[in-house]
Amino acid sequence: MRRASLRRLIAIEWDTLAGIIAAFVAMLLSLFGLVSELTVRGILLLLAALILLRELRNDTRAATHAEHLDCMRQDIRDIREKIGTTDLVVITPLALRSAFQDFADHLSGHVTWYNACCRMFHRREVFEATLRRVIANPDVVSIELLCDERERHAWETDVLLQVQRCADAWKVRQPVWCSLSTSVSFRIGDHRESRRPQALVAVMDEPFASRGDPLSAPRYLFRVQNHSDILTAMATVAHRVASGCGVEG
Repeated sequence: MRRASLRRLIAIEWDTLAGIIAAFVAMLLSLFGLVSELTVRGILLLLAALILLRELRNDTRAATHAEHLDCMRQDIRDIREKIGTTDLVVITPLALRSAFQDFADHLSGHVTWYNACCRMFHRREVFEATLRRVIANPDVVSIELLCDERERHAWETDVLLQVQRCADAWKVRQPVWCSLSTSVSFRIGDHRESRRPQALVAVMDEPFASRGDPLSAPRYLFRVQNHSDILTAMATVAHRVASGCGVEG
């Protein structure tokens, strides 16, 4: 209650109120002949000048506030543009499954999986949530796996059988076998709506992945936005491996 009363007192324009009281007192004094009419006019002119100065001051403050608001709006726009144009989006552990599902569901055309770990597909739930989801996407027409030679046994004894059980198994090409010593793995393909490339990257090394026996599991993923220049380099690396033009490490 006291705070409300205090806010009402602060909201009163005391200088205006004082001017009105002073003008009323001057008119009373003139009415009773205590001051001359000329004196009253002088007081009224002075009060009018004070009120004009107050209005000018308020206008200046309003203009300053408007400038500050414009600056804040511009800063917000700049921040939004910077956020909107970031090259990489970090995907945290709790969002890994939903992020991969969203990525897989919006792919189209040809998809390349660089440094695919066939051994991780031994777990049925992992296969279902990753490779099978890409296979089941009706907009995907072919899938190419670029794998290290050490993954060949897992492919031939386990993963190939799981792929062959899929209705659209024909989409999956015979893997390209090479020597890959890198811990980086990525999937790259066109986005269904934009028709521009996008990629999902995993780094299978600490601190981005947790060490396991025998395999590591990703803690974080990195989604490369379709405007990023990194995609060109990634596509070049994948193409060089797929063409058998060299060993990637």
